[in-house]
Amino acid sequence: MAREVLAGFPTFNITKDGITAALKIKTDWDDIDALVLELMPEPRVVGTAVLGAETAAFPGRPHLRVESVSIEPFDKNNSPTTTGTGLGENDTITHPVGGAVLSVSYKGREQDCPDDDEQGQNIEYSIDIQADVMTLPNSGLKWDAANDEGKTHVNEDLQAGIVLPMIEHNVTMTNVPNPPMDAIRASIGKLNEAEFRGAAEATAMFAGASVTLGFSPRGNPVYTVNYRILERGWQTADGSAVTWLMMYRSKPAAADQHWQVITQEDGEDIYQSTDFSELFNMDAIDDEGTPCEDQ
Repeated sequence: MAREVLAGFPTFNITKDGITAALKIKTDWDDIDALVLELMPEPRVVGTAVLGAETAAFPGRPHLRVESVSIEPFDKNNSPTTTGTGLGENDTITHPVGGAVLSVSYKGREQDCPDDDEQGQNIEYSIDIQADVMTLPNSGLKWDAANDEGKTHVNEDLQAGIVLPMIEHNVTMTNVPNPPMDAIRASIGKLNEAEFRGAAEATAMFAGASVTLGFSPRGNPVYTVNYRILERGWQTADGSAVTWLMMYRSKPAAADQHWQVITQEDGEDIYQSTDFSELFNMDAIDDEGTPCEDQ
């Protein structure tokens, strides 16, 4: 494939907004398709995703990338001829032997220096206050006033319940190259062993996660990770936090709280605890750029 950069090129334009450059390349008409594909590769398919390929770099300046390509005859006085009845799909265009000129425009991309080749994740955090209704056992309830028969006990047909606040923590992290899948699996259904976003120890439960695969502009796999954490948001009568290790006791001792810690027969807690910080141990992203000294 014969290629020739025309005299007077390349040209560069430098402004406060960045750098642009231009080349004019002469080639044969038969070689246009291959040259254009080299300058602006076709998108590629990875799984079910269609990814745009990186355009070609300016020679010796990898931070300048092809932005657009226009094509015209090299000798405009020797224009193409059309054979056929008009410009129908079965007509053909015969190009002159003088060849074609490709006007290639380049635009500067953000330079990738050694100190910048790693990126962190984008994290969004929100909380949602919800209501959780708990049915109370009738065996521990009584009416404040006696009925005509002098009885205060609550009948079995009464479904007494109280509304308790539940705080839902939602965390969304995008641009994640390697989700901590081991930590996610190990944390499901476990409680926070230390304070988490204001939630006292053992009051927050890791209720689940969703992990979605995507791709970066360079075609690298990246993930979106969502966490759902449920916090018990109420307190006992003395002001201490009600943890997930507590159950409501309908008939406690006179000096005790209704919310009390319950354990298994062997003394183990009914829930296990873990370090939630392990869920946020993410690798940084290497964007595979070229160091500044090579540009």
